[in-house]
Amino acid sequence: GPLAMGHWHFWTTPEEVGEHQPLELIGQPFKLVLDGRLDNRQEIIAALGIPSSDSEHLSDACLVLLSYEFWGQRCFEHFLGEYALVIFDERKGELFCARDALGERTLYYNLNATRLVVASEPWAVAGAFSLPPDLDEIDTAYYFAKQVSKAGQTLFKNIHELAPAHVQRVNQSGQHIWRYWQPNISDKIHYRSDQEYAEHFLSLLEESVRGCLRSTTLVGVQMSGGLDSTSIACLAARMLAPQTLTTVSCVYDELVDCDEREYIKTVIEAWGIRSIQIPCDDAWPFRDLQHWIQNRNYPDTNPFRLVLERVYQKACHEGMRVLLTGDFADHMFDAGDNWLADLLNEGKLLEAWRELVNNVQYLGLATFWKRGFLQAA
Repeated sequence: GPLAMGHWHFWTTPEEVGEHQPLELIGQPFKLVLDGRLDNRQEIIAALGIPSSDSEHLSDACLVLLSYEFWGQRCFEHFLGEYALVIFDERKGELFCARDALGERTLYYNLNATRLVVASEPWAVAGAFSLPPDLDEIDTAYYFAKQVSKAGQTLFKNIHELAPAHVQRVNQSGQHIWRYWQPNISDKIHYRSDQEYAEHFLSLLEESVRGCLRSTTLVGVQMSGGLDSTSIACLAARMLAPQTLTTVSCVYDELVDCDEREYIKTVIEAWGIRSIQIPCDDAWPFRDLQHWIQNRNYPDTNPFRLVLERVYQKACHEGMRVLLTGDFADHMFDAGDNWLADLLNEGKLLEAWRELVNNVQYLGLATFWKRGFLQAA
């Protein structure tokens, strides 16, 4: 008929082993391809009224289809996890594309008067056409200016990215795209002490790590000596016990300023972790760049690609299909420019004064003022 769907299935979670997609359940006029996982399975199972004994063998893809049958196009509001998916509703003649709230899984598309092409990578969309696509001059200008491009734009003309937390519906009338979730920045959390904030944060971090441990194979952690990946490793080691956690780390004998074995060793001894350490003195940034395999989706911007390839190859050799990291934790939890305003709003005047004095002494009044901390307060 008018529809073709394909999927390269990795069977990462236990419930999906042996499953083949596109998926279609008996008695349902829906077809699905899903890249990703659901981390709130139990919540969805309870909301759908599925007996726990029947849910043990239901894959995440099955739960998505059952959720679509139950909630319709509002089902995406109920999902937590990393996913990109396409659902075809044969009954209504509609196709839905959706991405998770933070955009951990990608989805690109091209839509013209007669055809819609959707794929996980932009070059895969481009491959559906007889000629390679032209570069999008506007997005290319944003790229070289090191600025964020407009939502949905890619480096290729007429190939668009579906934004995180968005749904695209396509039918004979055209397309409609809407946002199904956004953070509520007006919802504030107020506790009496820093300890209560720490306990709440720890409970959320534990929930996040636990959701990533559901795997068909050995779970590993890409661990440096920083607070982010070591925190994840400690939680994972505790949750997996008595099974031993395996970590993969990069070490340096010559570039001693980059070596973090002292901190890695502390975590290993505390939790009995099996540590794989990869020498990376020769994998300095952009080494042998001219010999790197070209990525046609976008230009290479990660100077540590050689290091990461060694980590991933070792993890693959060890049989790991899931590798947790602490990437971007520094970006997520940076206090930013509002720390002084937050302290004042919480009525912590003495602490605000102490922090103000410490920062002025450390930065100097001119730098402190230039960074805008007082204006932000």
